[in-house]
Amino acid sequence: MSGADIQPDHQQPDHHQQADLDHFRSLFKSPAFALLGGEVLALDRDAGTSLIAFSPKPEFCNPFGQVQGGFVAAMLDSTSGIAAIAKSGFTCFVPTLEIKTSFIAPVRLGRLIGRGQCLHLGRSIGFLEGSLYDADHRLLARATVTCKPVLMEKALSRQTEA
Repeated sequence: MSGADIQPDHQQPDHHQQADLDHFRSLFKSPAFALLGGEVLALDRDAGTSLIAFSPKPEFCNPFGQVQGGFVAAMLDSTSGIAAIAKSGFTCFVPTLEIKTSFIAPVRLGRLIGRGQCLHLGRSIGFLEGSLYDADHRLLARATVTCKPVLMEKALSRQTEA
């Protein structure tokens, strides 16, 4: 994916994409996503993609002033998972079974852009990718994710049981 693919000044979503974006925002209330400073910029249900902005906090940094890798992995996990939720038509939640993160360049404070892609979403397993870029469109980190699709109704009923 090139830097041109992640322009923060993305095109305005069409009517259906805006409806999906509004639906997702009303459905998805995650304290962890909020802590990461996450904001869903665009979703494409047909393509199974997401475009997410993150604003990491100074508390996320290691002693060298770089965002600690666990927070970067969480951003990539969210970015790819949101792409899969969109691909499912907002009918599935996708708990992560495995994530492999490659750290390509130091991640510093400032606006970050995550781009997620759902490569395959079956009934029992899904394969996802996520990439994280800085404001200058430099690739900082990539992740591949294996997930377990769970029907949203089932996931929400488990939440109320807890």
